[in-house]
Amino acid sequence: MGGQAIVVPYDVSMQYVQGKMRRIYHDFQDWGNEMVLVLEGTGRYYLNDFSFEIGRGDIFVLRGDYSKEIRDADRLRFCSIYFREEDMQRMAGTFRRLEGYQTLFIQNPMTGSYQAQDRLHADEDLMEDLQWLLDRMVQEQKLMEPGFEQILNSSFFILITLISRAFSEKIT
Repeated sequence: MGGQAIVVPYDVSMQYVQGKMRRIYHDFQDWGNEMVLVLEGTGRYYLNDFSFEIGRGDIFVLRGDYSKEIRDADRLRFCSIYFREEDMQRMAGTFRRLEGYQTLFIQNPMTGSYQAQDRLHADEDLMEDLQWLLDRMVQEQKLMEPGFEQILNSSFFILITLISRAFSEKIT
């Protein structure tokens, strides 16, 4: 590899919270966006001055500078994927034309406030597919075996496409 750093255009982070997660401020100079996928449990998500209940199946996108905190978490496990919109534009295919993608990722990412229409609540079939993809992405990101970038990229775009299709069905 010649000592050159491998840059993957996103970061996948699994988190588990019981009780309370400390308040975290994001300025997103590095990433720009965060997609949150709630995999298990429940809790109350605080986004700046707004709060809302979260539970298994909730998926939403955050953009911009904001503070977040989780309280009243009961076996809450979620995945945060940090990404840059410009990387998605450069590498993405036709899924960017889906109404669900346009709504969830372009028009309505939460930018410090919350609206009910800004998130998707995925059904169990979709959650099983997403969980498998996320587990694979975490494994590939951790092991960094030859070809991991392609598996990460492919898995990420499958994930985004499945979510965008489901959100398209929700809004039509």
